[in-house]
Amino acid sequence: MSLQVDVSARRDGFALRAAFSAATGETVAVLGPNGSGKTTLVEMLAGLIRPEQGSVALDGKTLDDARVHVEVSRRPVGVMFQGLLLLPHLTALDNVAFPLRARGMRADRARREALDILGRVGATAFAGAKPDRLSGGEAQRVALARALIGSPLLLLLDEPLSALDVSSRTTIRALLRRELASFGGVAIVVTHDPVDAMTLAEKLVLVEEGRVTQTGAPDEIRAAPRTAYAADLVGVNLFIGRLDPAGDGTAVIRTGDGDVACVPPGGMAIPTAEILGVLRPADVALHKERPEGSPRNVFHGTVRFVSVEGERARVGIGSSPALVAEVTQASLHRLGIAEGAGVWASFKALEVHVVRP
Repeated sequence: MSLQVDVSARRDGFALRAAFSAATGETVAVLGPNGSGKTTLVEMLAGLIRPEQGSVALDGKTLDDARVHVEVSRRPVGVMFQGLLLLPHLTALDNVAFPLRARGMRADRARREALDILGRVGATAFAGAKPDRLSGGEAQRVALARALIGSPLLLLLDEPLSALDVSSRTTIRALLRRELASFGGVAIVVTHDPVDAMTLAEKLVLVEEGRVTQTGAPDEIRAAPRTAYAADLVGVNLFIGRLDPAGDGTAVIRTGDGDVACVPPGGMAIPTAEILGVLRPADVALHKERPEGSPRNVFHGTVRFVSVEGERARVGIGSSPALVAEVTQASLHRLGIAEGAGVWASFKALEVHVVRP
């Protein structure tokens, strides 16, 4: 099974042109600045907007083209909208059961299935509550359950974490990762946050001014960004691993490729099974020789790529873990940095921003 998208559409004077594909079991993150066309794309895949040209095919069956338009209620698609759109007069249980009831399923059976999936996402306790009585995180769970019910072949999640506070965001992100890992169809996550994108998806689709400007795995886009937006978006270094204490108020993120020293925020439990460390490329210093002094993180590797953007350059380093640094062109020439050359990189533990996945 796969998703094939090649469409053009207009909405309120805005033109969208998008073409990409996704495979069974793959989670794709669609990223773009505000007004780039992300939500229009989601609504088109959901069947709320019909493309003017092109086609959408899922599992070998056409959902949209010049002759075919499968109605929303008949599409094997689950949607979690950015505004959630929970029906205010229905309980959480009946909100989740609603898609099945709309397809003609008996109320008792639809509610049984809804209760099962509410349990799966940890929302059984408030099944009888109406939306205005739910917290932000609780409402997100209900909306996710409604999107998952009926075993859709395509799951659309539009900015699923944007409206949450830090605590709820961490919890719901972990829930999404678990559900997406076991989802048997194609999942599309629309987000503006690169950390969310790279922790939830294996493939990125970048949308700018109504057009797809680049697709690929984060490492592929990081190695050769085609636009300034792409370079900024995937510019972060991301370390995923177990957090262990290291003494003196510091800790170590033990990734599969190497250890990274960090300073965890106060109150974070250590050890922790999985953690994210985010590092800006501008905080990575490059050296000809092994640096002396205070940096807790020092790595050596071969330069994998050099991408010059204006007065600055991005340098990919094949260290363990791999790193991306951002330096001035003057530093690039002074250090003699070129593809295939060896280089030392360093950064302080304080410069690694630690968050829960």
